[in-house]
This record gives sequence, structure tokens and C-alpha cells, in this order.
Amino acid sequence: MGASLPGIEASTGSLGQGLSIAQGMALGLRLDKIDSMVYCVMGDGEIQEGQVWEAAMSIPMHKLDHVCAIVGSVSRTTLAFRAACRNRESSIERG
Repeated sequence: MGASLPGIEASTGSLGQGLSIAQGMALGLRLDKIDSMVYCVMGDGEIQEGQVWEAAMSIPMHKLDHVCAIVGSVSRTTLAFRAACRNRESSIERG
């Protein structure tokens, strides 16, 4: 049996699955009417995975304002990711 840390629900590695898991957890919390934040810590290389982008684009669509993605490094990749998320949120608000 592996070690566990209180509050850590999943450890996914660098394949970009973490944000999708965070999205699913947030949807589950909403269904259970639990008011709680979901945090996802990612590296700047991980955000190049398509699965991360799909989750990042659908989180605002589902109005999951209790998901917080934390990216571990500030590089060009990170800045592009943040800009894309902001642009997506703006288009949803206008839509």
C-alpha cells in the first residue's frame, strides 16, 4: 500500500491528466452540493498536453469557478496557456 497525504486525492505525473481529474472532482462536489475548492498543481511542460487544454477550455463552460490550476514555472508555455484560458473565458461570457 502506498503512502498518502491528507488532501491529496490523485497523483498523475506528466501526462496531463490532473486537470481533467480536478474537473471531474469539481463536478462531483457540485452534484453533492459541497462548497469546496479543487486545486491542481501542474508543471509548465505538462500544460502542452492536449488533455490539459481540453479541460481548461471546458471548465469555464461548465462554470466550475471552484477549480484552481497552479502552474509550477513561468515560461513562454505558461504565459500562452494563461492567455488562451483568459480568451476562452471572455468568449463564454460574451456568448
